[in-house]
Amino acid sequence: MQLKNVASAMITTKLRPFGRAGQTIDVVVSSLGNAKSLRGGTLLMTPLKGADNQVYAVAQGNIIVGGGSVKVNQLAGGRISGGAVIERELASQFGKTNILNLQLNEENFLLAQTISDAVNRIKGLGTATPLDARTVQLRLPAIQSEQVRFFSANSEFIY
Repeated sequence: MQLKNVASAMITTKLRPFGRAGQTIDVVVSSLGNAKSLRGGTLLMTPLKGADNQVYAVAQGNIIVGGGSVKVNQLAGGRISGGAVIERELASQFGKTNILNLQLNEENFLLAQTISDAVNRIKGLGTATPLDARTVQLRLPAIQSEQVRFFSANSEFIY
């Protein structure tokens, strides 16, 4: 078998939170070695493994390389939109405990304390606790119907 244009490549992706088996995700293809271009290339079925050596997704498809007539991007790298199918979901503890951590976009002790004070004023002392400059911990009621009431009692807490 004579192969004229073959490249060894590294395939990466980000498995989004709450991704379900069967959903598609984008993949990035980067050439390893001295390939001049991945333009017009096709990725053969490739298992995508996590650090635990388990397969979490399988990727394949036609590689799209940016550029066109103006070579802005490297031709030795490209992407496949929706090029991987999730095979295994990440384990999540979300919703299994009565604790919810709010993450602020920026570190701000005053804002974390202000949020905590506002929640405690409305929902009762001990409901919210600032853990650090970026995190406010909420203790939700253990019963599901009370949790719904917790969030819907005041429009500021609906998300």
